[in-house]
Amino acid sequence: CRRCGGANSWVPHKLPVDLDLRLPKEVMKQPDLKTHTKMLRQYGFNLNLSNHIPLLRKVPDLRNAACKARQWPLPEQMPKASVIIIFYNEPLSTLLRNVIGVLNRSPPELLGEVLLIDDHSTLPEVRNHLGKHLGRLNERLPPGKVRLVRRDVHDGIVGARNRGVKEAIYPIVVILDSHAEVTHGWLEPLVGRIHEDRTRVVVPNIVPINIETMTIEGGNTWPPLRGSFNWRLSFTILLADAELDLVEPTVDKKCSAIKTPVMPGGLFAMDREYFLHLGEYDPEIQYYGAEHVEMSFRVWMCGGTMEIAPCSHIGHIYREFD
Repeated sequence: CRRCGGANSWVPHKLPVDLDLRLPKEVMKQPDLKTHTKMLRQYGFNLNLSNHIPLLRKVPDLRNAACKARQWPLPEQMPKASVIIIFYNEPLSTLLRNVIGVLNRSPPELLGEVLLIDDHSTLPEVRNHLGKHLGRLNERLPPGKVRLVRRDVHDGIVGARNRGVKEAIYPIVVILDSHAEVTHGWLEPLVGRIHEDRTRVVVPNIVPINIETMTIEGGNTWPPLRGSFNWRLSFTILLADAELDLVEPTVDKKCSAIKTPVMPGGLFAMDREYFLHLGEYDPEIQYYGAEHVEMSFRVWMCGGTMEIAPCSHIGHIYREFD
């Protein structure tokens, strides 16, 4: 049993975990990076700057006082998580900064593995240099802590996420976009709520990473935000009701989970077996869009709930293509 064998051989990794980015001249000086306009048209953010920022960098702690004071079960008392990062042609600086952030800002006792699912990338930077970087990284980690799975087809995030969940070894699956970056205390609120009820789907508070400066912005919005959708079935953000939408009456309201009728597609956590019980994502949904609303409807119909964890903050690059 691959899953059982991998779980039984698990050991925590030691902190800190760092890695230097080694990109050849043809990547650093590629034509698409020669002008700011070309760079934004191709990548949607300041890749030149990203390529010069350390993979392990200081990020702000966006938790409010109530979140910092909240006590969760000890990490060794909660189920371990498989963090699944789906990517397609993601530049190495943002992809690996995501991985390094997860390794360093997650309790080692709670992080089962980081699973990278390559949706058949064609970018030479990824095809030629990712494996070398992961090889150096894995020399510093227990076996199996970071795994790479390369798909032989490119049919979008639905197929890639379904593959990632099937590959995952540990009870909780956490889905992250490739151009994300976790902050302090991000994982415990997600796993803690699912540990109490396996039918909960928990979404972090998603904050923007500035596409020009690459800094993580935002954080302590009050009233908090929750998801919604319009008649086009597009995900939208609304202010939550600071009283009616809170679901934990026994804790400080500024660290209470918030009910939401729909979840975003790119960042969420749920019980692996519950995801499979719901039938996974519909494999006929290809490329991008609608899969998050469709999964939200499944959760509704099968007795589950969705909620925002205001104490879990994850930065996300909202790419702006010219």
